[in-house]
Amino acid sequence: MIRSRRESSMSDVESAKYWLSWIEFGSTIALLLVALGVGFEFVADRVATPLRRKIEMAREADISQANARAKKLNEMRPLRILN
Repeated sequence: MIRSRRESSMSDVESAKYWLSWIEFGSTIALLLVALGVGFEFVADRVATPLRRKIEMAREADISQANARAKKLNEMRPLRILN
């Protein structure tokens, strides 16, 4: 049985509406994911900044202590003159 052109085009229109609804739904989900990602980046940056500062301060303190120990050891060691 051959369908008329009008019947065929109506089913094509219904199919297009169906798939368009899924595409729009997918676009909405994608937009939501982007918004969540941007929000997470904003919050994560605000939370991470003080932690980064704390780590940097501890690193600088360790370097200062190591430099002080090295200076003290160099002062205690007698100088050797190479011939």
